[in-house]
Amino acid sequence: MIDKIDSSFDLEEIRRIEEFCQKAQTQILYLMIVQMIGFSRENEDKLEISVQELFENQIASKLTIYKGLQLKQRNRSFLLAFSNPTSAVKAALDLQMDAVNVNENQGVKLEIKIAIHAGQTLVNDKFNQFIFNNHINFTSNLESMVEIGHIYLTSHVYAGAGNWLDQQSPYNIVHKKHGSYFFADVKEHADIYEVSNKKIQLLKPPDSSNKKKKVSNKRKIISAIVLFVMIIFTIGKCEKTSVYLEDFSQEEIFLNKTHKQLSIAEYEKDEPRKIDKQFKKGKYIIYYDSNPNTRYYATLDVKKGTNKITPHFRKQRLPKLQKSITLNRANGYEDAGLGNKRWSYSIYNQNNVMISHDAEISMAIRGEINADNKYEYKLNWRFDMDGGIVNSGEEIFTENTAKTISFYKDKLHYIDFEIEIEDNKANIALISVFADYKK
Repeated sequence: MIDKIDSSFDLEEIRRIEEFCQKAQTQILYLMIVQMIGFSRENEDKLEISVQELFENQIASKLTIYKGLQLKQRNRSFLLAFSNPTSAVKAALDLQMDAVNVNENQGVKLEIKIAIHAGQTLVNDKFNQFIFNNHINFTSNLESMVEIGHIYLTSHVYAGAGNWLDQQSPYNIVHKKHGSYFFADVKEHADIYEVSNKKIQLLKPPDSSNKKKKVSNKRKIISAIVLFVMIIFTIGKCEKTSVYLEDFSQEEIFLNKTHKQLSIAEYEKDEPRKIDKQFKKGKYIIYYDSNPNTRYYATLDVKKGTNKITPHFRKQRLPKLQKSITLNRANGYEDAGLGNKRWSYSIYNQNNVMISHDAEISMAIRGEINADNKYEYKLNWRFDMDGGIVNSGEEIFTENTAKTISFYKDKLHYIDFEIEIEDNKANIALISVFADYKK
């Protein structure tokens, strides 16, 4: 790593970070370090601005397009933040292409490398310097492993952007898991992935000296025997762990990791309710649903022994919209429908990683008399998810027609569009439901 990013933040920088997270409705940011390795200066004196200024302009452009935030810059090293993983990956791929274009168009040799990592930024809606610095250090460790010209990311980023990357496979975007590597400064192993435009750069793994070594079968057997003996020796001494929820009156509660309902004692005023599950020490996410598109999440920090926890739930709501439109002579039997409507929202996946999404719908409806002297209605729509069109089209309806169109679906949720037309009146609804919701 050539220019180490300063990870201290003053009050004004903290305010900007908190506002950015609150506007995006997320407590997790996707951190990107872009490092300019160097460039030849032989032709730079012929340029109107320096190569660094050219590339800084490209970075500013990507922050505008993908709604990112520049946190720090030190010489040729840039620390950027994005509210969702897909935007971060798209910005990185664009910057990879920009570096090539600068080289071709300006006659210089600019080299960059990019690292992306996900990190919690806010705790209870407040910036946490200690936690955030750890994630910056992790990103810096990853950047030091990146080969020149390449883009590396950690598993949390890949988990969030995986759907979009899979959709790009038939085109020029390629991605690959390189395996588990040791991060020396933070003394942890983590999986490293790579994305690239295959016309620009072939995939290349990091230096294998940091890669996690495979353990021989003999060593696995010895380790298993030692572990078994330790378990037998300590099993009688282990303190049982139990969890009680205080000030919690909901009838149903689920564990996010499995989406299975937890059995909990009946509610009695001012009495803690025991969860009938053997927990291990660690952090868990629980939730309950108030309706099919609104979920309340809370984190349980479970210690050994008896835990009495007052859960602090945060609401996450999926996109939802209903509208009735009357089509008549006064409006020319035409309406902008839902116009342009946008939502930013987040969902926990089963790895307890919060995935942020930006969804946008544009829609218009128009009525006209057909050859049979009857009214028919033409509906045009486009649905964007995380900056890419995932559904668009045109449908023709006659009177007294109802139809459901599936806009989007993944492992976590799906979004449907429903329209019903009767007596020159169109009832339009955008409905989102959690995939595991049990009716």
